[in-house]
Amino acid sequence: ERMEQENRQLQKIRKALAFVQEHYGEEITVEELAILSGYSTFHFCRLFKSITQLTPMQYIVRYRMQKVRERLILTEDKIETIMTQVGFHNYGYFWRTFKKLYGFSPREYRSWILRS
Repeated sequence: ERMEQENRQLQKIRKALAFVQEHYGEEITVEELAILSGYSTFHFCRLFKSITQLTPMQYIVRYRMQKVRERLILTEDKIETIMTQVGFHNYGYFWRTFKKLYGFSPREYRSWILRS
């Protein structure tokens, strides 16, 4: 019984993760993910964090940053273009978050990777 419940919860969180992975370039709200999972926002956030060790917004931001890194390496697109394609709309926030996560600005990261 308990195992079945945990399995159902995991499936619902996986559904939310898949949604983020498919729609990361769009606006995504925690409320939307909670509805998709069939939980209240509060319960969804608790469950999500217990399974992923991240809040839903932390997961979204990190997933988007992963996509930014891929595009910085694989394309020659402008950083501002990449930023908006993956769902960031505030350059200052984007820049600070990237630097905090990776220790480089997006521009420094790209040139460091290309030199390696």
